[in-house]
Formats: sequence, structure tokens, C-alpha cells
Amino acid sequence: MSSRSSLLSTCSGDPQAQQKRIIVEHATIEDVATAKRKLTEAGFDPNDCITAIDPLKTPQTVTGFWYSITPMTHFSFHGDLPMCRYILSQGGATTKVGDEIWYPLWAATNQGHLAVCQWLYKNGAKEDATAKTSVSISPLSLCWSLSNEKCWEIGEWFLANGAIHNDHSGEIDPSAWSELIRGGKQKQKRLLSCSQNVLKNRDTFQVFLMGTCVCPEFSLEALATKLETKLGSKNAAKTVLDLGVDSGKAKLLWTQLLETRKKSPVAKISGQVGVLKCIAEFVGVSAKELDIHHRLVEFLTTIDAEETKKSPNR
Repeated sequence: MSSRSSLLSTCSGDPQAQQKRIIVEHATIEDVATAKRKLTEAGFDPNDCITAIDPLKTPQTVTGFWYSITPMTHFSFHGDLPMCRYILSQGGATTKVGDEIWYPLWAATNQGHLAVCQWLYKNGAKEDATAKTSVSISPLSLCWSLSNEKCWEIGEWFLANGAIHNDHSGEIDPSAWSELIRGGKQKQKRLLSCSQNVLKNRDTFQVFLMGTCVCPEFSLEALATKLETKLGSKNAAKTVLDLGVDSGKAKLLWTQLLETRKKSPVAKISGQVGVLKCIAEFVGVSAKELDIHHRLVEFLTTIDAEETKKSPNR
């Protein structure tokens, strides 16, 4: 059973069981009296957390909704997570239902509500991150189309948590990838910047993990830099470098300095299959996430280079 159908079947069960489950998770859930008041103020039936209403026929609902919306979509749009939890406890679905144009994850993404997006995603709406409608792009693509840093943060979180990967095969979903990379220059620039930052942070983590930077090939300049780092003095580094050059042992000095890297505790186990990968994933550096960002950087920089060739004065 898919995560979506599983959730829908769960939501059709006992509301009290849902309420207990959320409380057990130590999450903040709206109290009944306040929840019913909020539902009434938004134009919904306070005793019905499932049925969608038409905002055109209910003027007191959110201005700007031109399609039927469910209570979950309404409160996701407003970033009201306690209400979203309450609605789930009363049988409301976190997912896109039928042909909904506006659905919870899309509404939360549109407004930059990261916490609500994370909650919806983890409670059955993962598939909705790449779901398109007849009039809108997916939430994953929407993130990068908006000039809102909060939305970009949501997009990065989606990518880090497998939104673009097929649940069964673990491979990148072709249609989701195609939609992600499609769009205007601003969208592509935001994606490229995000991916470059993620990879840069990964490199910083790798430096910390291995106890040293990945050293460049031997050169006197590189040797001078490393000596200065080790000795803490530019003058001392120059003296040692001059002695090394005069004695013809500069390359030997370089090799001996690199031996330090091999003494790093993590470096000693780096040959073990999957060790570094396990450590990296434990602290949140996912191999799948890095693969996505490598692909994005490669693809988007190629596109940018091609466009620069066509329009060198742009």
C-alpha cells in the first residue's frame, strides 16, 4: 500500500485514535474549543474537518482562493500547525484528494511554511511534493520559482529528503527531474546557488572528518602554504622551505607532511566499505542528496556556459 493510500485509510478510522497518536508524539495540537472557533471563522463546518468548501460561495474564507479547499489546505496555507494536527485527528487528509487544485503541501509551500511542509511530508504527503495539477507546477518546482528565501529552504529540504527519488527503485524520477530543471533563468540561478552551497558545506565537513584538506599536487607554493599552516609562522616556513630546496629534499618534506593525514582516526578506517558514508549520513550528509546536487551543478553550469557562448555580452 502506498504512503498516500495508507494515510487515507488511516484517516477514515477512529478520530480518537488519531488524537491519541498525535498526543503520544508530544506535538502541540489545538484544543477542541479553539479549533471549532477557527473552523467557523474560516467558513467551515466546525464539526466537519474533511469536506471542502467553495470560497466563492463563502465570502468569509481566505481571500485569494479561487478553488475549493479543505480545512487542511486552509490552515496549511496559514502555517497553523496545531490546527493541521487537530484536523488530522478528526479524519482530515494531509494529501491531495482527487482533483484538488490547491492542496495542503502546495499551499504551505506557496507561503514558505517549512515546519508545516515537513509535517505534511512526513505524514503521508511525500508524493505531493512532485504532484502537478492542471493549472499549477509541483511544490518542489514552485519553491525555486518564487523570490522567497523561505521557499528555497523548503526546496532544499525536499531535495535532502528524497522528494525527487522514486520510493521503490531509489532512482531519480525522470518527470520530477524534468520539471525541476525547467524554468526561467532566475529559477535556475537559485537552484545552482543552492547546490553549490550544499557541495561546499559537504567539502567543509569532509575536511573536518578527515582531519585535513585534500592536498593539491606537489609544488613549492603548496609546500610553503602547508609549512606555514603547520608552523604558524611565515618566516619559519620560508626558512624550512629554503633548506629543503637547497638540500634537494623539498619533495621528501612534502611527502612527510602528508603522512599526518594518514594518522587521522577516521582516515585509518576510511578504507572500510561504507564507513565514511555511514558517518556522513548519520550527521545528515546524504549520498543521494549529494548526487542530486552534483547533477544540478553539472547540468546548470553547462546550460549557463552554452547561453554565454550564444550571448557573450549578456
